[in-house]
This record gives sequence, C-alpha cells and structure tokens, in this order.
Amino acid sequence: MTEETKTIKTPVKGHEVVLKLSISMADERALMRPFHKGVKVSMEAVKGEGGEVLDAKPKLESSDPMKVIEETENIEIETMIVSIDGDDKNILKRVLAMDSRDGKFVVKEIKKITSGIAKDFTKPEPEQKENIGSGS
Repeated sequence: MTEETKTIKTPVKGHEVVLKLSISMADERALMRPFHKGVKVSMEAVKGEGGEVLDAKPKLESSDPMKVIEETENIEIETMIVSIDGDDKNILKRVLAMDSRDGKFVVKEIKKITSGIAKDFTKPEPEQKENIGSGS
C-alpha cells in the first residue's frame, strides 16, 4: 500500500520536501504523547452568586508549555516528512539546520495537514438511515 504524499519546495534554498497526507493510529498516539506527559488536567468549579456550584470546566496546567509544544512539533516533523531532497535520514536534524524561513515554511505546511487530520476526528459521524423495505 502506497502512502499519499505531497511534495513542497522551500522558498529560500529550494529543498524538496515530501510530506505524508495521512497518519497511522500509532503516529497519532505519538503526537499526543507530549500532552499526556506534560499537561495536568483538573476541573475548576463554576460557582453562582450564593457560592453554589453551577458547573465545572476543565483547567489545563503545564510546568513547561513551550517544552510540550516543541516536543510535539519535533514528533510532527519526524512523522510527517518522508524525505528531504530525496534522503530519508536525519529528518529532524536537517529541518532544524535549515534556514529559519525554510524550516518555518515546512512546519507551517505540516500544521496544515495535521490540523486537517485533527478536524476529521471532530466531525460528527454521518447519520445512517435504516433501510426499511415494504415487506413485499
């Protein structure tokens, strides 16, 4: 089975970068791992005027939110890039060594793909209608 890919060319140095257009379940879990490790979720009470609890909302806390973002971005780079200039070795190291404008361009393109994948999971499932025959 061949993966669907997209080839982009960086604007400054003209690197040819091949990106995946979809991810496996294992890749998706790897992308979520930094959040699971670095973010604490608690519930915060929403109180009325008399102090009674009306509702609760989630509160996210992280000791180092930038580290979570950086780790997630590194995993995205390693997961979504198939090759750079025809070579599939040392992907993360090579993106980080790129001219910063090229590196930001590549990350932006990856984010377009990964945010689209995330949106697919938040769409409601289409309602299936029962096929009821006339009984003839």
